[in-house]
Amino acid sequence: MMQDIDRKEENKAPETVASDEEKISGDGGLTLEEENELLRREIERMKEKNLKEKLYDHVHVSVRTMDIFIGFMLFLLAAVIILGLLDR
Repeated sequence: MMQDIDRKEENKAPETVASDEEKISGDGGLTLEEENELLRREIERMKEKNLKEKLYDHVHVSVRTMDIFIGFMLFLLAAVIILGLLDR
């Protein structure tokens, strides 16, 4: 019995699964229900992301460039605070 099940699974054709973005950007063959479901999944993914990931999704530069920019801005903030304290 188990051998029959194994043979059936081996004979299955591999399914090609497109990502949600490929489905949306396709030829528009989605029904409204399918499109709504894809949008619900995207909203759930966005809720799970932290602040850094959300920021990287909106700004179209490399992660390395963004990290350098954030580091530079933190350095400038620290320099301004230190200079402000020294001026007193």
